[in-house]
Amino acid sequence: MAQTWVSRNYVVELERQCIEGDVACDAYEVVFTDKKRGTRSTMYGRTLHTVCAHPGARCGLMGYQFSDAELRYRLYENGTLEIYDRGNRMLESERGDWHSRPPRVRRL
Repeated sequence: MAQTWVSRNYVVELERQCIEGDVACDAYEVVFTDKKRGTRSTMYGRTLHTVCAHPGARCGLMGYQFSDAELRYRLYENGTLEIYDRGNRMLESERGDWHSRPPRVRRL
């Protein structure tokens, strides 16, 4: 199931880009809509996980990370979006809500 996150100023649509059953998948297509600017862009991202006791192992899902040429975004499972500049300075943080939606059908 694809997911959509919605806040007052942003909409983030996440579409998993791996084969069904690949539980270690961390490749996502992200459609990011900025309601304030009226812009929409497509990016690619990955999952963020908690640190495990075993090196290299993946533990609990924390959220998603994606970026464009200027900014880096972190969207957490708790509904918080954080936006950083390339110097790793947080520019904005905003709360929103998660919604499930059917996956987009890709037409050939």
